[in-house]
Amino acid sequence: MTSDNSTEKKKSLRRVIERFADKCSMQGISYIHAARFWWSRLIWVVLTLSAIGAMTFHFYYIMNQYYEYPVQTTVSLGFNNLQLPGITICNVNVLRNSKLNISNSTDMEELRNIVQGTSEDNVSNSEFYYEDYYDDDVDGDQGAAIERAEKEDGYVQDQRFKKNYMDLRSEDRKNAGHFMEDMIVSCSFAGRECTAKAFKLHQTADYGNCWELNTTNKIATRSGEMAGFTLTLNLQNWEFLESVSEGYGARLVIHQPGTIPLPSSEGIFISSSFETNIGIRMVQVSRLGEPYSKCNDGKKFQERYGVTYTRQSCQFICLTSEVIRICGCIDDNGEELVMMVNGTTRRCENEKDKACYRDVFKEYRNKNISCDCINPCNEYVYIKTISSRPWPTDEYTESLVKAVCNKSNEMCIILKERYTDNRLLSYNFMKLNVYFEDLNFEKIEETPQIAMAQFMSDVGGAIGLWIGLSVLAVCEIFHLIIELCALGIDKCNSKGHTEYVSEGNFEQSINKESRIYERTPNERNNIYMVPINSSDHH
Repeated sequence: MTSDNSTEKKKSLRRVIERFADKCSMQGISYIHAARFWWSRLIWVVLTLSAIGAMTFHFYYIMNQYYEYPVQTTVSLGFNNLQLPGITICNVNVLRNSKLNISNSTDMEELRNIVQGTSEDNVSNSEFYYEDYYDDDVDGDQGAAIERAEKEDGYVQDQRFKKNYMDLRSEDRKNAGHFMEDMIVSCSFAGRECTAKAFKLHQTADYGNCWELNTTNKIATRSGEMAGFTLTLNLQNWEFLESVSEGYGARLVIHQPGTIPLPSSEGIFISSSFETNIGIRMVQVSRLGEPYSKCNDGKKFQERYGVTYTRQSCQFICLTSEVIRICGCIDDNGEELVMMVNGTTRRCENEKDKACYRDVFKEYRNKNISCDCINPCNEYVYIKTISSRPWPTDEYTESLVKAVCNKSNEMCIILKERYTDNRLLSYNFMKLNVYFEDLNFEKIEETPQIAMAQFMSDVGGAIGLWIGLSVLAVCEIFHLIIELCALGIDKCNSKGHTEYVSEGNFEQSINKESRIYERTPNERNNIYMVPINSSDHH
């Protein structure tokens, strides 16, 4: 072998590390390796370790910030043809006076007595359920004053009427209420006529028959009143229960299509003898959901109840379900929603049931009963601008009466014989216009505050700032690790199996199995491994 081959150093851990230090892009490492004085090398060791520590802290901060999943809210404007929102309208008169004889039941007889003012006044107030319960933080005197006000004669009469009304069979309540085909005078959307068949019935405890317009195929392609929904109603004021109904008009709910209308909590009153214009602007709200925020995508709710999820309907159904579970009965207010939960449950009627319901409601108000009713991931909110004017004129009132006469001879006779004053006659009618003020809509959208690209950029910036590494420099570190692992494996495999000796220009080894091995490193030539017999030592 040549002298160069004999003097070449064997591959070792030191050589691997030295080669890495020479070529590494991490400046601190190369300065440590190249330093000529011990104190210079010490300074660079301290600086490098400090930079690594600062980088680790910075990296932890970035990771912690990212995994908090912060969100930012962006507001933008969109433009598109828009579906008309859900429109539900109820006559404020719960049932028609002429239908009080629809049934001879005890409950209907009691209703007749209440309307005629002959109902027993000495009935205990405790027989009725008072809905307003107070939180613990409400002042005692204030709560007592409110409760006393509730229990005055007017309130008790309303509750007595409501109790007996809800005791009627559902079919009787429906037949005694106002029907859209009787009330509708004219209906149109964007100039196209609609009929009573476009409305769906919802029965409620507070307003009786409510009618929801089917807006599935009603798409607004233009803004303004002429491109919106117009409805003229005959409220049939001669059918009003004077001792129960406090005024003339209708209750209107504008809600997201497919959701449950809740006229008591979400509705507004529309006056009779007025034309009411409601201009709406749509706001689309989108939330990210897990892991960024909590929201309900509404899929399970839709599958179970057949309606679109809203927080209000979730809370109502949740409370009703708790009453069913604990008390075994249902409250009057949620009969339609209860039918979705359990159609066979009896109503809460006796004092024990009502006391149980009161306890459940108090526990709910005090947050001892929790309902997981979070915001929907996607919802549409409608901002309303309401204006109105006295309507109709005397001349137009006559044309409205003609329209009613063309529809029903019976109602025609009632209007002409009962109302001689056009002003009083006008109280039977109301006109409603619902339209989009603009097809531009506001989009409120949650987006990640730290996107994945931003996160990677922050991590790379921190590494580059403190120790000057790039992606390729990180690959150098991985390359070093691979070389060290290969070196370790090589040493483990050769330890105890092969012993190297040098004889002349040959390297010889003793192998346990006396086999002949040949190794040819790239740096060397003419290196052979031969088995050494016992005779070769002599």
